[in-house]
Amino acid sequence: MERVETGTIQTFSTPDIPSITPHKSTTLTMSTSSSSLNILVVGGSRHIGYHAALRFLDAGATVHYLLRNPAVFDADELVQAHVKAGRARLHKGDALNEDSTREVWSKASEERPVDFLLFTVGFTGDAKFSLTKGVIIDPANLVTQCLLNILCTMPKPTATSSSTEIQTKLIILSSSGVTRASRARVPILLKPMFGYLIALPLADKFASERVVAHVAGWDAEVADKKKGKGKNAPKYKWDGALEPEPSTHLTGDGWKNRAGLPARGTLPHAMILRAGLLNDGECRADAATDGKPVYRVAEGELGGFSVSRKDVAHFILEAVTKRWSEYGDRQVNVVY
Repeated sequence: MERVETGTIQTFSTPDIPSITPHKSTTLTMSTSSSSLNILVVGGSRHIGYHAALRFLDAGATVHYLLRNPAVFDADELVQAHVKAGRARLHKGDALNEDSTREVWSKASEERPVDFLLFTVGFTGDAKFSLTKGVIIDPANLVTQCLLNILCTMPKPTATSSSTEIQTKLIILSSSGVTRASRARVPILLKPMFGYLIALPLADKFASERVVAHVAGWDAEVADKKKGKGKNAPKYKWDGALEPEPSTHLTGDGWKNRAGLPARGTLPHAMILRAGLLNDGECRADAATDGKPVYRVAEGELGGFSVSRKDVAHFILEAVTKRWSEYGDRQVNVVY
């Protein structure tokens, strides 16, 4: 593995993952100004979505939040300052409701198209525990169904558009340990957690990644899955391409033909962002003064332990505004 250090971010090129040419039609380049961005955040009331949205707002972007309870920010002075300035737009709704997602797209697109969708939905309720199944969340397909609703109701190119590709970019937050290939690379001390304790929430994350792989065109055709395993297996941008399909209890029957879902390969400007085990530590990247890397970033899996939610948010802003040509249109891992 060859290490390449750039600024405060440590990047790796891995020989087992093919190099990928950035999509030529992408409009977010290394010099993108965040002040020109119109962003929709789903899952922005807390954790990584919250911290990333604040970074975009501080940089001058317009951020639309889909919130089940907009009052969550009533006492938040940081967000309220941007609400008063007109940059933060709070929209009441539930991503589990397709009418809500359709409405938030309409509102977020009133003044100009949405440049970027940041999807960081995760379970935040009271999870149950089973000795045989580990952590159980309800609904079991929370992330997948919210994502399907968002994608099925997003604006699509019209019949007169010059391209059938959707120009809105997407970052979806996922986790290490989601696929078999990923679990094989995580530290041995984390394997029981990923393989048993949070196996069901990870199954939901896997299903959501499967949806992204489909609309981005990263998945495998049925015939490809019969071409071999190991060194003989075809290489894909998504390391779950050759794994069995997720349960229809998570995706729903016939999900690929669901009304409004972008056709395969028509949403190419996407990033699956897998983070290591998350913690609530401070942002090391903000505190760094010596230019040394504070977190590692690579395509595929790095096999690291943990990372702060605030450092993941730092990377999201960097990736969108400065490094999309490096990290857009692929699966990325960030860890310390």
